[in-house]
Amino acid sequence: MEQLLDMAEHPIKKKRKYSRYGCLECKRRKVKCDESKPICWQCSHLGKTCEYGKNEKRIEFREVKIPKDRESCAKSDTEKPSVNIESERESDAPALEGEPDLNSILMDATLLANDMLTSVIDPLLSEEVKSLNSLIDFTVDSPHYDKWSGISTALHMVGEGELSYLKLFYEKASYWLIPLADSPEENICNDILFHQIITTNTSENCSTSYLQSAMASLGAKYQFNITKEEAHNIVRKNFLRKAFKQLNQAFETFPRDSLIALKIESLILCVLLLTLDTSSFKSNEWKMHLGGAKDLFLKYQRMGFQDSDDEMRVKSLALARSWFSAIEAVAFVTQTGTLASDDEIEEIYCLGAYGRYSSVLKDMGLLTENGYNLFLGYSTEALSLLKETMKCVRKIPFVDEYNDKFLLISTLVQASRDYHYIPHEFGLVNIEDDTIFQDQPRSSYVVHQGNTYSIYDSIQQAHVDAVFLVFLLRGFQVSVNSPFIQNSSSRIWKVLSWMYQDKIDPHLVKKIMEKVEAGEISTFGDLKLNGIDLCSQCLIPPMKTNFRAMMFQTATILCGLTLRHDDVDQLQITRCKIIAYFQHLVEFLGAESGKASLELLFKRWRKMGTEIELKIDPVMDASHALPFS
Repeated sequence: MEQLLDMAEHPIKKKRKYSRYGCLECKRRKVKCDESKPICWQCSHLGKTCEYGKNEKRIEFREVKIPKDRESCAKSDTEKPSVNIESERESDAPALEGEPDLNSILMDATLLANDMLTSVIDPLLSEEVKSLNSLIDFTVDSPHYDKWSGISTALHMVGEGELSYLKLFYEKASYWLIPLADSPEENICNDILFHQIITTNTSENCSTSYLQSAMASLGAKYQFNITKEEAHNIVRKNFLRKAFKQLNQAFETFPRDSLIALKIESLILCVLLLTLDTSSFKSNEWKMHLGGAKDLFLKYQRMGFQDSDDEMRVKSLALARSWFSAIEAVAFVTQTGTLASDDEIEEIYCLGAYGRYSSVLKDMGLLTENGYNLFLGYSTEALSLLKETMKCVRKIPFVDEYNDKFLLISTLVQASRDYHYIPHEFGLVNIEDDTIFQDQPRSSYVVHQGNTYSIYDSIQQAHVDAVFLVFLLRGFQVSVNSPFIQNSSSRIWKVLSWMYQDKIDPHLVKKIMEKVEAGEISTFGDLKLNGIDLCSQCLIPPMKTNFRAMMFQTATILCGLTLRHDDVDQLQITRCKIIAYFQHLVEFLGAESGKASLELLFKRWRKMGTEIELKIDPVMDASHALPFS
């Protein structure tokens, strides 16, 4: 309890030094500006708008201690040199080209931590902690796994309240990261993340770290999203604030060389956790943080730690790569991805059967023998399609003089459609022999009313046509009414349709869609106020409490945005089923992005109903939360 209260009541104050003539953005974020014009290094590095205003009074900025090289890290704390990050650009802004060193990485880490703190935490500072006593005794409604017993014993220094939220992360929120995990104890994210915080606490004889606070924050976030009890939201915000402050302070004084790499691994995983969390904020700041995380990740990778003999270090790097690539795969749909070149795309997405990380991914249970990536929901063939599509649509204007790109993408689409994890037809397994699933993960299939459906194949096929939709809409600016778009949209829906029942009341459907088109229902809250519950009528029972449904978010929203029918009644039924899907994500899985997705869909459907001409690009509004938060 004291730990929970301390995060709000005892902030650590630091003296800061600032540039007298720095740009407005650097002054806002309280970091040193190198005063380069027309754009300073800080703004260029983080992708921010750089503007200079009139000189104002000088503000103090703190000095950050950074070791000059790897050897200096092995010296005692008293021997560590102090380097001011306000030094000249040539000395404090190492170029991205060439071999990075730990000094370069730690510099980026400090800048990113400071930027995340100043840009995201300010709105949280007004939250007051009144009483948390009632939160300590709540129970987690989930099966007990013996593995948690060992983790909780190793975290014996952690307070009971914080440990309860870490347990929520372990048993519930960790499914947000890998929805296809069979159980919490088989979730590789739990293995790696809890290993990181236990190792840090043990080696530094402490009871907390920025990664631990971020994980506790997500545990509290899940509990708030499910129960709607504001007390959990307050706890969540305080853990989030604590994580940012710890992140900001962590690199002022560095530990010995043997711990630096561990801290960088924890930092990358922590930044990805925080990006996942803050992507639901109504702010574009998280996109810059994702870019900062990308730079850290690529620099760290180029130092060769992926070839380390430390098994957990290699797995941590492979997890971070998978995680980052999953976020980028969704971000590229909204044109907010951070991969800036074909080389970066290739470097990040070597996650298939023939990539350099195939053996470790298989060992982690993230890659099957036939090349299906469980973290991403893509086969090796579909990953090739994703990479080539990213390369095409990131280039503006897109030029395909001899249709070479179109033929390449079409070939990759067909190869991806031909891939079957299990023989099936639009998800329905067409083999009567039930023994085919005896050696398969429980997450790979669903049985309903005597039929078996392949989850893995349904996800894969939905992703393939979603990527093809983006290629057609962005690359060739194809009209939404085009048969190309409608055929792919219809195919996505056919792949998804087995998850829905046909018991929905047609009168209720008509009533709901009339209110949507009239603007009376425009948010998730409006659905609640109208007492609308479509989940019970639409989703089949095996999918109602299943995190695996989260893997269909991107394909479902793209289908909902583009699909049209000549049969108006059938189109309205389809749209109500899509509403039921996002209601399920919000109410039963705690996925906040379902709210933003519904808001976007309602807006688009309302415009379609009034026959207002729509802009095809962007398909998804970049200002909305991404469908993974």
